[in-house]
Amino acid sequence: MFARISPEEKLQLIGLYQEAGWIVGMTGDGVNDAPALKKADIGIVMGQRGTEVAREASDMVLKDDAFATLVAAIEHGRTIFSNIRRFIVYLLSGNLAEIMAVAAAALIAFAIALGPMQLDSAHAVTIGFLTFGFARLWHVLNMRGTESSLLVNEVTRNRYVWIAIAIGVALLIAATYVAPLAAILSIQIPTLGEWLLILSFSLLPLILVQLGKLVVHRLIRPRRAS
Repeated sequence: MFARISPEEKLQLIGLYQEAGWIVGMTGDGVNDAPALKKADIGIVMGQRGTEVAREASDMVLKDDAFATLVAAIEHGRTIFSNIRRFIVYLLSGNLAEIMAVAAAALIAFAIALGPMQLDSAHAVTIGFLTFGFARLWHVLNMRGTESSLLVNEVTRNRYVWIAIAIGVALLIAATYVAPLAAILSIQIPTLGEWLLILSFSLLPLILVQLGKLVVHRLIRPRRAS
């Protein structure tokens, strides 16, 4: 704990923590806090008694001067950052699988499984389209943290995730069985056996990733315990 330190000493402390690999947040309100607010990874100024110089040098301005507000802001920020990171992983992993499938089909001169309007599609192309569609919906459940529970986690507790999955399933069903939509997309109605094939293969990435997370969790937990 440090008290009554100079602006130069504040800068030195921030520099030491940054050199050690820490992400440093600095709170202040006065003119003498401006250099440290600027140097920190995130400068936070008190909204009521903060000077204009401190405001200009900071990254975040609190509406009040309560530290409880700062704690709440950090929690919300971490949640937003975590959600953005998961969404990027979700998009990249799903899109990469589709790109690889289309590229592989092109290399072996096979019918492309996906197209902008499902071009000259037959049952095989319909199966590919629906399999990728459902797989992308189930894939969102893979975005849980490695150390979280398999069934109860930050993803399964989010009701908006389930709403989005339900809407996605409804749209895929509508695209298959609503005649005008099926005609536009040139989708063939799958048989019962084809539906079983679609659901089985669409669930396969979810099962494999979840098994992988369980293995990683079992490997990490003993190391931390030791």
